[in-house]
Amino acid sequence: MKNLTYLLIIVFLAACSSTGDKSSKMSASWLKDGSISISRPIPAATTPKTPQVLGFMPIQSKKQWIKINKEKSKISIMNGQKETLSYKANGVDSLKEGRYHIAMKQENSMWYANNEYFTKRNLKVPSKSSSERYLKSALGKYALFLDSDNIIHSSKMYDDSVKGAQMRTSDIEVLYSAFSADDLVIVE
Repeated sequence: MKNLTYLLIIVFLAACSSTGDKSSKMSASWLKDGSISISRPIPAATTPKTPQVLGFMPIQSKKQWIKINKEKSKISIMNGQKETLSYKANGVDSLKEGRYHIAMKQENSMWYANNEYFTKRNLKVPSKSSSERYLKSALGKYALFLDSDNIIHSSKMYDDSVKGAQMRTSDIEVLYSAFSADDLVIVE
């Protein structure tokens, strides 16, 4: 067992031996607890050589984005800072101002009807987990979700209980085909 211990110490010291720069001085010292400390000086700092690489200037993007003007009840397609198309919409004032990215696009999406929807129509209000609350295509053929409260949709009827901006189907179809999830929408 003793020989194995000595053998391990020799292998350990050999593994810690100097490789590379032979000019650095290693030192070893015995510590009070009986262990050995092996150290070498910190290498001198050097300035790395800067590699030569090709650089390219970024292209100024004129990517399209959607601008929603609450005051004018208008939804516009913008190309950079230039307005290319604009559409009138109902309920634009129900959208919260801010900077959004399209979270999701859906065709014939399901809509979760709130209590107000049923009481306005003198219908029995179903329980919160009832399947009667999920209405297929209530948001119309196309819907762009900015978040759960801010939706651009093409519902056939405009009603305060169906929140969000309501556009004609032909108008929102242009937005739906021109934009993808994560594209920018600014509501002001």
